[in-house]
Amino acid sequence: TENVCQRLDDCSSTRKRSKTSTMVPNAHGTRRLFFSFFGSCISLAKFSIIGFSRRCGFVRGRSIRYHLNRLQRSPGILFDPLGRLRSGWRAAIFLFAFVFSAIVLGVIGQLILRVFGVDAAPNSAAFMLANGVTSLIPALVLGWLFGWLFENLPFRAMGAAFTRGWLKHLLLGGFVGAATLSLAVLIAYIAGGLKFNFDAAAGDRAIAWSLALSFVVFAAASAFEEALFRGYILQTFSRSGLAWLAILLTSLFFGAVHLGNPGVTVFSTFNTILAGLWFSIAYLKTRDLWFVWGMHLMWNWMQGSFFGIEVSGITSITTSPLLKEIDSGPTWLTGSTYGI
Repeated sequence: TENVCQRLDDCSSTRKRSKTSTMVPNAHGTRRLFFSFFGSCISLAKFSIIGFSRRCGFVRGRSIRYHLNRLQRSPGILFDPLGRLRSGWRAAIFLFAFVFSAIVLGVIGQLILRVFGVDAAPNSAAFMLANGVTSLIPALVLGWLFGWLFENLPFRAMGAAFTRGWLKHLLLGGFVGAATLSLAVLIAYIAGGLKFNFDAAAGDRAIAWSLALSFVVFAAASAFEEALFRGYILQTFSRSGLAWLAILLTSLFFGAVHLGNPGVTVFSTFNTILAGLWFSIAYLKTRDLWFVWGMHLMWNWMQGSFFGIEVSGITSITTSPLLKEIDSGPTWLTGSTYGI
């Protein structure tokens, strides 16, 4: 009797679990639809290859079907042991989608500026602001979308959500960025490489306007760079246990995109790569983009708008800085025309 009752209980529990699993889906409808479409594409490609191979007589259909099914089911170069697309492919697809989206939005932004008669010459304040905004949007949106689709992660996983303490992290990062930049300038000043004069010829009004405008421009530009270089690409590699590779790749990429800036040298490129390493490690220690954005923003703003030093070779953003620099070199100490 006890065995019969136990079997009845087990059957009842099994029916309840089966009913529950049927009523509650394992994935959101949109994600399920996406992967169903992706699987259909794979199946269609599989049958097309099989049919083509049979007609051409290259290999028997059963043989190629066997190898395709084995590739889909077992981990390899495309999928990890959990059946997810590997981090390298995720990063590559994200980068392709970002470049395409940024180009489209960038062209739209430039057209809007032309309609309103705004001068958007390369490296101008208007150009840098428009480029920062139109690049920040796809970096954040695609970063969230790829994390959601491929890794089932919410937007806050990027470290850019308005979670509790975001403002404190931003201000703390800003303090670290301003303090470290000031320390670098102080070392160059004590060594005799840099000297400064107050920009009296510009006037108080022009200086105040330059400080405010450059802050907005540097905020947009640094936010875009952090969302891209310390965003999805760095994060998806680190989640796969490849943090060292993520730091190296994103830092090299960070240095490469500055190769077209004015005043670039081998030393300046090496210095930019080091900055990328510093920002990457700061993110991985805090898992917070607000902190590294604050660091990057205040480093650039203090460098260009307060001390009057070139920011990655660019001076057009800060037309009336608070101070005027007198650079006596050497390049390894002051950065010369590229900036410290």
